[in-house]
Amino acid sequence: FRATGAAFSPDGALVASCGGTEIHLWDPTTGVRKRVLTGHTKPVVAVTFGKDANTLVSGGDDRTVIVWDVAAGKPAFASPPQTQRVEAVA
Repeated sequence: FRATGAAFSPDGALVASCGGTEIHLWDPTTGVRKRVLTGHTKPVVAVTFGKDANTLVSGGDDRTVIVWDVAAGKPAFASPPQTQRVEAVA
């Protein structure tokens, strides 16, 4: 697994890392992977948490932005494809 991006949740309880088409959620104190989020069809290059640890936003080479419900492990929203790859999310 080669990470291309990473972000800490605001409460420090999770770290999200992206690489390939997956997003991995980790416990930063134990290093244990807690969940894998799938939904992108091409490599994910950027991740960031919302104001709480339950919302994560990702973007990548498939030109989409996905807003994730972290607790459910599923997309809450997926954008239509943009004109170019999504290189950053904030």
